[in-house]
Amino acid sequence: MADSESAESPAVVERRRRGSRRELVIVAIFLLVISVGIGITSIQLAARREFQPDSSGTFPLIVGGGLLLFSILFLFETLKPRDDGYLEAHMASEKSSTRMRVVVWVVLVLLGYAAIVALVGYTIATAALFIVVSRLLNEKRWWLNITVGVLLAAAIYFGFTLLLGVKLPAGFLGVI
Repeated sequence: MADSESAESPAVVERRRRGSRRELVIVAIFLLVISVGIGITSIQLAARREFQPDSSGTFPLIVGGGLLLFSILFLFETLKPRDDGYLEAHMASEKSSTRMRVVVWVVLVLLGYAAIVALVGYTIATAALFIVVSRLLNEKRWWLNITVGVLLAAAIYFGFTLLLGVKLPAGFLGVI
């Protein structure tokens, strides 16, 4: 990579660095907006129960606060002037190794999961999610995908429903 950069003009290299830094600033601002949204929503949830420590907004407020803190730190880090180009070079290598097609498919599968979990039930939807995502991530042994997906989904379902008393969607087949 250093050889290709040395062949380019300094103006091209500088333009690429500014573009990479701009992308990082956009991501940092996006994370800030998300964390503020989480904070506002969790405060509204906590206000319904008069800000009791066990209210439904307590944990999201902690997560939102942590995300806000790290988003601010990330934004400061991206705005810090640097001459070494390490961050930009690291981003370029990450971009070249990321399989965006797989990322897009996983996001679509997660959206499909969210759409069907109430209809077919948590256990079936989660097992199917695990099977499909593990296949997208190149695990070719179907028997392993199915076994782990079903056992994991069942263990989580029964752990939450029996041990924690949390009601998860049972779907049209009842407990399955």
